[in-house]
Amino acid sequence: MGFSDLFIYFVALCIIGLGMLAILWIMRMYWQSKLREWAAAQGFRLVSFRGARFQEGPQRLRQRRSERMFRVAIEDNMRARRSGWIMFAGIWGVRAPDPPVRIIWDEWDD
Repeated sequence: MGFSDLFIYFVALCIIGLGMLAILWIMRMYWQSKLREWAAAQGFRLVSFRGARFQEGPQRLRQRRSERMFRVAIEDNMRARRSGWIMFAGIWGVRAPDPPVRIIWDEWDD
């Protein structure tokens, strides 16, 4: 195996890595768009979101592969913030139905 073979393998691995990063970025933009649409339809503004980590969230033990769970923070028109969990279902968690399957808000700190 010569230098040129190693270089070709290195370039191929770089291309695969960049492709995977591009797919992750596209998925994040897709879900950000879906969550913003949902928040706007409810009269909220999406402040932040992140995907549920492995075995995290209220459905952690019963979650299917086709379900996508997100931790969201929203703000209403009076600037009151609220956070909770929102779950979408679809084919491999990509095609989300409207409306979301389940929304579980955190308790208010009164």
